[in-house]
Amino acid sequence: MGILLKTVAALPLVGCSLDATLVSSESLNKLPISWTSEPVINIQNPNTVTVDGSCKEGLESFEILNPPPKKTVQCKDGKWQVEVSIDPMTPDGTIEVITDLEHPKTGDRVVIPVTKDTQAPVIDNVVVAGGKAKINITEPTVQIISSATDIHEVLFSEGAGCGGTGPWKSFQSLSSFALSDVTDGNKNLSVLIRDRAGNTSNCVNKSVLLDRTAPAPTITSLVSAKTNASPIAVTVDFGEPIQELLASDFSVENGVVGGLVDLGAGKYNVSITPVLKGSVSIKVDAGKVLDEAGNFNVSGNQLFREYDSEKPSVTITTDAGDKTNGMFDVTIKFSKKVTGFVSADVHVANGTRLFLSGSDDEYRFTINPISSGIPVKVYYAEDQAQDEFSNYNTASNWLTVDYLAGSVSATLETEVTGTHVAGAFPVSLKMSRTTDIVKEDLEVTNATIEMWTPSLDKKEITFNVVPSAVGNVQLQLSSGKAQDDYGNFNSDSNILSVVFDNVPPGDPQNMSVTPTSPAKGNPVVSGNAEALANFKVYSNAICTAELTSGVVDSSGDFSKGTIVPANTTTHLYVQIVDAAGNKSNCVYAGAFTEDSTPPKLSIFSKSSGEQDDDLNSRLVIEGGCSEEGRTITFVGSYVQPVAPVQCQGGRWEAQFIYSGYLPLKVQLQDAAGNAAEVTWTYDSRSIAKMGDGIWGHAFLRPDGYVDIWEDPGSGSSFAYLDPALKNPSTQVIRVYGAKKCGAAITETNAIIRWQADGSQGQDDSVYRCEVAPSGGALSASKIFNNATSFAALQLGGSVLTWGLIDTGGDHLHATFGVKGGTVTSGVKAIYSGEEAFAAIKTDGSVVTWGAPTRGGNHTHATYGAKGGSLSSGVVKIFSNKLGGFAALKSDGSVVTWGDLWSGGDHTNATHGTKGGALTGGVKQIVATYAAFAALKSDGSVVTWGTASYGGDHTDVVHGYGANGGTLDSGVIKIFANKAGAFAALKADGSVVTWGINSLGGNHTHPTFFGAKGGVLTSGVVHIYENSELDGSDNVGNGAFAALKSDGSVVTWGSDSAGGDHLKSGYANKGGTLTSGVVKLFPNGDGAFAALKEDGSVVTWGKPATGGDHTSVTYGARGGSLTSGVIDIATSKRGFAALKSDGSVVTWGQVEDYTQGNSPGLASGVQKIYSTDSGFVAVKGASQYHFWGWSGPGY
Repeated sequence: MGILLKTVAALPLVGCSLDATLVSSESLNKLPISWTSEPVINIQNPNTVTVDGSCKEGLESFEILNPPPKKTVQCKDGKWQVEVSIDPMTPDGTIEVITDLEHPKTGDRVVIPVTKDTQAPVIDNVVVAGGKAKINITEPTVQIISSATDIHEVLFSEGAGCGGTGPWKSFQSLSSFALSDVTDGNKNLSVLIRDRAGNTSNCVNKSVLLDRTAPAPTITSLVSAKTNASPIAVTVDFGEPIQELLASDFSVENGVVGGLVDLGAGKYNVSITPVLKGSVSIKVDAGKVLDEAGNFNVSGNQLFREYDSEKPSVTITTDAGDKTNGMFDVTIKFSKKVTGFVSADVHVANGTRLFLSGSDDEYRFTINPISSGIPVKVYYAEDQAQDEFSNYNTASNWLTVDYLAGSVSATLETEVTGTHVAGAFPVSLKMSRTTDIVKEDLEVTNATIEMWTPSLDKKEITFNVVPSAVGNVQLQLSSGKAQDDYGNFNSDSNILSVVFDNVPPGDPQNMSVTPTSPAKGNPVVSGNAEALANFKVYSNAICTAELTSGVVDSSGDFSKGTIVPANTTTHLYVQIVDAAGNKSNCVYAGAFTEDSTPPKLSIFSKSSGEQDDDLNSRLVIEGGCSEEGRTITFVGSYVQPVAPVQCQGGRWEAQFIYSGYLPLKVQLQDAAGNAAEVTWTYDSRSIAKMGDGIWGHAFLRPDGYVDIWEDPGSGSSFAYLDPALKNPSTQVIRVYGAKKCGAAITETNAIIRWQADGSQGQDDSVYRCEVAPSGGALSASKIFNNATSFAALQLGGSVLTWGLIDTGGDHLHATFGVKGGTVTSGVKAIYSGEEAFAAIKTDGSVVTWGAPTRGGNHTHATYGAKGGSLSSGVVKIFSNKLGGFAALKSDGSVVTWGDLWSGGDHTNATHGTKGGALTGGVKQIVATYAAFAALKSDGSVVTWGTASYGGDHTDVVHGYGANGGTLDSGVIKIFANKAGAFAALKADGSVVTWGINSLGGNHTHPTFFGAKGGVLTSGVVHIYENSELDGSDNVGNGAFAALKSDGSVVTWGSDSAGGDHLKSGYANKGGTLTSGVVKLFPNGDGAFAALKEDGSVVTWGKPATGGDHTSVTYGARGGSLTSGVIDIATSKRGFAALKSDGSVVTWGQVEDYTQGNSPGLASGVQKIYSTDSGFVAVKGASQYHFWGWSGPGY
């Protein structure tokens, strides 16, 4: 058998051998031996092959047969051993070693496989202590990393290195080693390995630092030992790199760690934020961190800093208090010791600093004030001085000390008038400042002091001085007696000197009261008394109710006018008072009756007791003519009576002849000299229209002359015109107009008539303007007319008529003539209806004529009188548009006749009275288009006629009944519009409405017919009605406007008639209606104008007839309506406003406005007259401007 050899590289080892074991590769039962391992042979050295098996020296042996030379196998230590030399040229691998074992029993031969190995093992790496560069242990672990699988021996050397000679230590295996040099420092380690063939590996050197010294932290800070810094910057240095440091590794007292920054090489920055004032410390306790060798730190130094961030506070004080009169010391106290304090940093107002002293936390100096009366102020600003922690001071308090130098002035005063007193008298001592004065400080001569009373501020002391004896009393306060709060003493006061005298004067003598009463004005009281003493006049016997006073002259005489109560008798008394105030007895001087009441003066006609500007009459002047001393005078150039004035029954009566414009001024004076004056004017100027404006107008001038002008476009030229009308000597006193006809009364009571030419295509003959009247000659005291007929009342009480026969123009006509009596005498009043007349005679009976169904026949079976007789007791007659008549009798009852549905029968079941009876108590009757309403003395209302026109205020079924309240009491006045609605004003200022809702009959209506601009539950003082005309000049819509006590306006009813001043298209223009309104002017065709207290005008309603004076088409001409307006004239198509400067402003649908807007109306206008469609402006005695409507239908 052969031997397998492996070549192994030579090792630089000296004196070192490798023991190899030859182990059999198989077990032979017949042999007592076995191989323990496969032999590995290195050809460079003799190799001993050990055969593992029992042997005994001398007993058993075997020989190596191959390779030669044959060697003898020896038994050594119980094992077979043999040295085998292999040829170096033999390649590595397995060879066979053949043995010839001389076994005692068998002697069998054995083939032994042997490996030849000359390849050296390689160490890839050696890892000491897990690869750490630093260690702190003396027996580090060793890990040999090699691809060799046959490591038989490890050689280790400490300090020698791979090139050294040792010493080397041999180990079968190596996991750790014990260092022989255990001092800190760098350790150089070398490692070899050998395989079983004896091949030695490469040598690997490893260096490791042995560090068993614990890191010791050093803590430092650049912050001073006493600081106000927060946070405090700190540096920690361990002297070597450490593995990791955390904020929690620090031990801190009175602080919080933050801002940890690693600077490298074991050095760190960290900050400490102090928590409280005081000591702050930081350290790192032992065992908190590891260095690179794994050593825990030891405890380092502990860093201390004293922390205080509180600024030193500053307090400035003085012992001088808050007031001084000179220099004073000031102390500035800091809460800590400070440095950097200098006196220049102390702010002093109104003073200088002197004598600075002190150190550390307290300094003192003196303040020398500058200006008296100005406070001294001391202040130390912040950030001026520092404490030992570098904290600057806070601002100090302001120390304010009032500085006032100079003596206190003192003044003695008394309320005593003059230089004498009759007893104790009050004195006041006034000091310019508060002092500590006491009464003993006063120097008093001939008197004692009582009731010493200082004021609250002690600047004034009041006291009584009680004289000791008759003579001079003297008081003074000498200087230096009293001291004020500033330490200033008083200066000398004035000397108060008074003479004490308690002897009363003598009584007044020889007194008189003039003039003799009764008299107007005040009396004069005269008499004698002690020279230069005072005298006083009283109205009572104990001389307490003083009227006047004076001084007796040097001759002992006195006289003084005395004001006494008006219109009463006053008893007068006099008392004398001397310089000391001593009084005489209260002596009676006399009595005086004052009369300053003007006499009552009034003028009225003798016939009726009422002022009457229509009739020539004897006037009655009420002025107490029977009283002694009363005289009456007719003043200046005013009209004078035609006969001597006579006193009859306590009244003056005077006869006057009136013509045109006649002013009468009367003065009355009574016995006391009181006067009264009254001006009573008879103004016969008037304007009349003919045919509702179609045919023209007639204006009566003050001089009795009549101006007549035709409407442009009417075609009229007044074909019949009485020549007397143009006669300058004819003095007309009144004009009247009807359709196409006119009439006038002269001062001789003659009647003048005229008529248009009828070019409008109407039949002139039916109007009978020019024909002789029925009933007598053309003379009258007054004329009445309706649209087509005239009735003239003559002086003897007879009646003349002319015009349309069936409307009352012929009272002698069989059908349409007088019923119920005659009109040849005894007629005292005539009332005209639309188509009939009614006359009241002196016996209270009624006569009627005209259309029978429209009130012209009160005796008619159907249309005649209902509810009573018209044969007596009638005092007044009322009528409505559709021919209903109502007569009010002296007993308050009512009789009706005429059109049945329009109120001509108040007893009718359907159209009769609602809400009460008409048998008595009636005091007012008002009519709408076809209904009546009567106001009774108990404040209740009764209605009758057509329900829809207001004839049934109880109608709730059809909605014509009362709204907003009841009509059973409280009503003080009733208003009606021509359309068909009523409004009742109650005593509480509230309003109740009824009739056609849309025409003003329901102000509570929730939609567009109701009240606008306010409520009608209170405050109403007057109600104005308005209507809107249709195309035929008949009444269409209706509305109301209420003026309230606060100057506001509330409207309701048809918007086109002015019933909604808030609605677009009809709303108020030129201002508001919420306040300031003093009067309203409705024009009868849908437009309103309101005059305000500031002279401005507000308009609303139908724009075309004047409801919008701001309109381009219908707006104001001739001026502005924002101020200065004093009066407004109205027509159905426009308005004319008279301003305080005499100018006129016009607006509305007036086509012929050339005269209404002429320069002649820019000034000087005195008054404006108007009809339904025309205006006249009067400027003077003979200056007039006429203008009017000229549109179709008018």
